[in-house]
Amino acid sequence: DILLNGDVQKWRKYCNSLRLRVAIRISDVDQAASVAIINEVLDNPTDYPVLESNDDNVELAWPGTSPWEEAYWYWWYCCHHDGAGKVLVDIMNGFNDPRLPIWFMPATTDGQFRGSEMVGFNAAENTREDISDYNPVFVSGNPSPTGLNEYGIKDGFFRYSEVCFLKAEIYYRNLKTGNA
Repeated sequence: DILLNGDVQKWRKYCNSLRLRVAIRISDVDQAASVAIINEVLDNPTDYPVLESNDDNVELAWPGTSPWEEAYWYWWYCCHHDGAGKVLVDIMNGFNDPRLPIWFMPATTDGQFRGSEMVGFNAAENTREDISDYNPVFVSGNPSPTGLNEYGIKDGFFRYSEVCFLKAEIYYRNLKTGNA
């Protein structure tokens, strides 16, 4: 088990956290089934534990050598598209979305959150410093022999932060009453 080292409790947390993700994704199609899953998982943490801290993050250290290179990161670096997209940043800016400074870093030229209309950036229109970058906490890649990227982060399959976002959406949309 290269993902969780055979730790059954971590697998249970991972699987139940995935169930919350599925419940949110089906909530607009079958709200009753969604609510049933949410209630089953969140009302009984002993039988249905979820990720409870960053120590529970489900991560894989990619060695970064063939054949274990992750194609996504190859193309990421090849095309130099490491800036935020304009559509997403504009929407988040318009709603004063509190996740904006969590997901992205402000442009270094003026401290504003700004996305690019292109994949990467267009040197004729702006400089690399004019575009918001992804927060390095959420961007992993650049595999190395240690399996960590340049920020010391492993590739994540499921993180505790997603459980927090899922719970926030559950309570915001009244799929369950109360709060986490």
